[in-house]
Amino acid sequence: MTGWIGNVFIILGIALVAHRRREGFLAGVIGNSLWLYKGLQTGQHDLAVIELLIVGLQTYSFMVWGTHPPSTRTPEPSPSPQPTPTGLDKPPLAPTLQ
Repeated sequence: MTGWIGNVFIILGIALVAHRRREGFLAGVIGNSLWLYKGLQTGQHDLAVIELLIVGLQTYSFMVWGTHPPSTRTPEPSPSPQPTPTGLDKPPLAPTLQ
């Protein structure tokens, strides 16, 4: 059951980060901590190590996000391409394989 609850927190965290919510990292820390516990409880040390690394990255991301929030402005459109002389705007034909 611990794994399923962890999965719910991980998915919630991903959704929150996708919506530019800093709390998503905390939800991820909770979810991955549950998997860390599960790995230690079942003797799966490889699972515990990777979950510990992920928890560390999420904690770091949470702290960095607070000092440099993502930009919410939309990027400016790139300038339109310059017209090309007639006949040069078509891609070259690929040689046929025989």
